[in-house]
Amino acid sequence: SQPEEGKLRIYAMSGRLLYERTLHPGEVKLGFNQIVWNGRDRDGDEIANGVYFYRISVQLGDKSVEAIEKLAKLR
Repeated sequence: SQPEEGKLRIYAMSGRLLYERTLHPGEVKLGFNQIVWNGRDRDGDEIANGVYFYRISVQLGDKSVEAIEKLAKLR
C-alpha cells in the first residue's frame, strides 16, 4: 500500500524548526522520493550552509512510519 498523508520537517542542529510541509496522498511513495524545497526557513530567510536534520513521517493504513536523517546544504 502507498502512504497516505504525511509531514516533512527540517530542523537546525539546535532543534529549531525551520520548515514544515504537509505531504498529500500521492505526493510520496514507498522507496526513493525527491521533495523540492527552496532552502528558506519559515520566515523566508535563506538558511546558511551546514548540516541540518529532517524528519519525515507518513501514515500507512493504521500505523505511522517515521525517519530522521541528516541533510547538508552546500552552495
